[in-house]
Amino acid sequence: MTEALPYFERAWDLDPLSHAWDLGPISTFMGLRRYPEAAGQTRLYIRRFPDDPAGYVGAARIASFTAQSPEPLRAVLRERGATFDASLRRSVEAEVATAEGRYRDAIELWQPPNDADPLYRLEVLGFLYRAAGDTAASETQFHILERELQSKAQQGLPPDLSQALALTQSMLGEHEAAIRTIESLHEQYPESLEPLFGPQCSFTRSVVLARAGRTGEAYAEVERLLHVPFAARNDLIDDYPDPVYLLLLKDDPHYDALIHHPPRL
Repeated sequence: MTEALPYFERAWDLDPLSHAWDLGPISTFMGLRRYPEAAGQTRLYIRRFPDDPAGYVGAARIASFTAQSPEPLRAVLRERGATFDASLRRSVEAEVATAEGRYRDAIELWQPPNDADPLYRLEVLGFLYRAAGDTAASETQFHILERELQSKAQQGLPPDLSQALALTQSMLGEHEAAIRTIESLHEQYPESLEPLFGPQCSFTRSVVLARAGRTGEAYAEVERLLHVPFAARNDLIDDYPDPVYLLLLKDDPHYDALIHHPPRL
C-alpha cells in the first residue's frame, strides 16, 4: 500500500482535473490510518475542485473523526450547506444528529427525499432504530431488508450486499445463517487476494461471530485487524460512516481501538 502512494499522487498530479485519480491517494491514506495526510489530500481536492461539495464534506468527516466531535460537520453545514443538494445536506445533518445521539432526528432525516440506495437506507434505519431503543421498528427494517436481499440472491449478490445480508441475519438472531453467509464471503474474498474488501469482510465476520457468542474468536480477530490496512472501515470520503458502528459503539468496548484509535500503518 505504502509503495503505491507515490504512483497515485503522481498520476493525479499529471491529470489534476480528472476524477480518474483523485480518490486513490485519499482512500489509501485512510486505509493506512494516516489521517493527517488524508486531510491534506482533501485540501488539495478542494483547491482543484472548489465547486465540488465532496471535498468539503470529506474534509469535515476526517476532522470530525480525528477530533471525535461533530463540530467540523456542523461547521461545513453552516459554511457550505447552502451549496449542497437536498440529499447531501440531509445526509450530513443525519451524521451530526447520530453523533449527538439524536437518533430519532437522524431517522427522520433518512426518510425520502434522502435519495440513498433503498437497501442501504433500510440497513441504516435498522441500526438507527436499534440505537434509539426501538427493537420492534429495527426488526421490521431488517426483515424487509432480508426479504429484498434474499430475492436478489437468486441472481447472485455482489459482495457488499452479501455482507449486508450477513449483518441483517445476525441482527435478526439468525446466527447460524449469518455465519454461513459471512464465511462463504470470507472464502471468496480472502485478504491475501483482496487487500481492500478482504479486511472489511474480516471485520464483518468478527461482528457476526461476536453476536453469535463466539467472542474469543471475534475479539482475537479484532486485535489482529488493528494491524491490517483497510480493516477499520472508515473510508469517510464519499460514504456515510458505517452504520454497524452504532451497534458496536453502543454495546461493545472491544471495538473502540479499531474504530476510534487504530494505529497508523
